[in-house]
Amino acid sequence: MRFTLLLLLCCLVCVPGCGTSNAGKEDILQVLQVRSQALNGRDLPLYLSVVSPAYRDKGKDIAALTAGVAAGFKSRTVAYQAGHRTVSVSGNRAEVKGTYRMKVTVGGREMVLDGEETIILSREAGVWKIIAGL
Repeated sequence: MRFTLLLLLCCLVCVPGCGTSNAGKEDILQVLQVRSQALNGRDLPLYLSVVSPAYRDKGKDIAALTAGVAAGFKSRTVAYQAGHRTVSVSGNRAEVKGTYRMKVTVGGREMVLDGEETIILSREAGVWKIIAGL
């Protein structure tokens, strides 16, 4: 019985992904905070700093994502605010589900978009990067 408890404790503390620390989740949330700052500041280099070169989602690769975000930053202003988020981590992959409110101004007209998003991240060389969901 003691051996089983010791083995379980070791798994939770020592094996990556077996027990996710709050520090790991905080690192992931920090990546999303940087993304929010980049959106609100229309800062393409900052935005791309948290996106993996291996990004692939819905037929878009990093080049298509970069072009789309750059065009969006030139043609509209954005006020992005994240809502409640839940983080799930399994090894070097993480999934963040959450809500958001985005105010977009195009040609002087403001639209408010409330939605849900699922963002997938991967730990690459010890750093979390977004690989899908944008």
